[in-house]
Amino acid sequence: TTTTTTDSEPKKQKRFQGRSSLVLLSQKILKVSSQSNPKSVAGSIAHITRAGEPPIVTAVGPASVNQAIKAIAIAKTYLLQDNISISFQAEFKHEEKIAYNLYATILKSPFRQQTTPTTEIKVRRESESYKAAGAIAAKIREGERVSVVCITFGAETVYVAIDSISVARQYLRRDGLDFTVTPEFIVFDTPGGGRSALKFELRSYQV
Repeated sequence: TTTTTTDSEPKKQKRFQGRSSLVLLSQKILKVSSQSNPKSVAGSIAHITRAGEPPIVTAVGPASVNQAIKAIAIAKTYLLQDNISISFQAEFKHEEKIAYNLYATILKSPFRQQTTPTTEIKVRRESESYKAAGAIAAKIREGERVSVVCITFGAETVYVAIDSISVARQYLRRDGLDFTVTPEFIVFDTPGGGRSALKFELRSYQV
């Protein structure tokens, strides 16, 4: 059996230096590893969110980031029965002895159905994050609703998508724009049958 790494810290304020900003953290932190069970982590996210302020989810490396993002997508489905919608904001931060540590800050709001069409930015494991980030930022500056779709399978593709999203946020800061991310599972038809992948809907706002 695998153990779920969901070590939480009590509410306290910390400061972490990101790529281009100083971020104040005051939420519970769930640390996710490559061996974490996404459903168990999702249960922890849902429990904390129902009780009050949602947690921040952290992960290092493609396999761990993949588990963390899947857990957030699963938690979103758990919370629908409570009429709670969750999204997140992603940022990779340099920390001692760690090249890049993902911080996914989860946000909650009352559930509302999304019906507005989006412009799809498609990423694959071979995609370059900075190019995808540039495309995301350009569309948001034009006022378009954007979604990022993983069109190849596996942890590497999810990692590229999240890195692209993180970089796009930095590109948009100079424009006074930011966005939240809502994950969902989608199914692609393949010769071997349907396979699930991740899609991320972005909702922009003026800072």
